[in-house]
Amino acid sequence: MRITRYFFCILMSAQLLFALKDDRAIVEKIDKNRYRIEQLILDAEQQLIEIPAKINMSKGLIEVLLCTPKGKVHESLLVTPVRPLVLQTALMTMGYIPLNNPGGQKVTPASFSIEIELDGKRFGAGKLLWNQQLDQPVSDIPWTFVGSPIYPTGELAAEFEQTLIATYNLSCILANGLETRHDDTVYRVNETTVPPKGTTARIFIQPINEEKQPP
Repeated sequence: MRITRYFFCILMSAQLLFALKDDRAIVEKIDKNRYRIEQLILDAEQQLIEIPAKINMSKGLIEVLLCTPKGKVHESLLVTPVRPLVLQTALMTMGYIPLNNPGGQKVTPASFSIEIELDGKRFGAGKLLWNQQLDQPVSDIPWTFVGSPIYPTGELAAEFEQTLIATYNLSCILANGLETRHDDTVYRVNETTVPPKGTTARIFIQPINEEKQPP
């Protein structure tokens, strides 16, 4: 079963990489353990994904943690040049299967931690959010690899909304793993911790548990 699961990940990663149509090299090897897929960096040994981003909002309600400039920028905390397709490819290359998968496999949800680096300091993404229901900062959120459905053409549904990570139920790659995902009025920007719009940031994504999904 484990071999079958891994073969499925490799097969789907290959399909997604094929969809990354570009004149330049799709995957670039940086060193022994690190690879670059467009602007995303994947560290195979550390099981760590690194994404460049910028602060997009300094106040207001949010439904999205991270999108591209073509996405829901009016309610996204951060923006990045990295496409949803690239993030899904990296996660599957690491050996994880999304809940939304073409084979319809029942999989154990894979949870990830997300940290944000600002001015050389890294902290949980939740520190940039404010829970309006509790009227307090957000503790760390487990982010679930829901993944995006893949159309027969090889396109991801998330490519149309250009959403990578969402706090509310949207077509995305990583989703808020708490029940608060069902309410689009829960989260707003934590104005006490978020720097001005345009501030450079880096996002670090890593599995919460070291083990891959069980067979």
